[in-house]
Amino acid sequence: MLRTNTLELKPTKQQQRILREMLVRSSDIWNVGNYKKRQAMFSNDKNIPSYAILCKDLNILRKAYSQQMLKKLDKSWQSFWNSLRSENREHKVSIPSYFKNYKTNQTLPKLLICRNDCYRINDNNIYISCSKDLKKNIE
Repeated sequence: MLRTNTLELKPTKQQQRILREMLVRSSDIWNVGNYKKRQAMFSNDKNIPSYAILCKDLNILRKAYSQQMLKKLDKSWQSFWNSLRSENREHKVSIPSYFKNYKTNQTLPKLLICRNDCYRINDNNIYISCSKDLKKNIE
């Protein structure tokens, strides 16, 4: 059984900017990985990029965050393929979508998946690790 911690964060202004940038970057990883898979599928390419191939190509965030997003994307695509193969399908099956606002054409900061080695909780504080370039750019 998996454990999920849901927490309410009360970050400072600088921490808000860092978290938002981490969310945007993770959404970018999802969108780029999804784009590569969609393009391969629509061009009838037999070699749709796998999780391992996408992991090599996309390391925008720390590897732990990008790997978790790509695992989630891979599960989403597996669910799509399984739904297509299903015989008792009662609804339209759609391809995994982008994290994007189509009216403004901007990436939506939607999902950040933290592995258990990417954060720690002490007393009333939560420490989430992020890349050094992100801290440097925000400061």
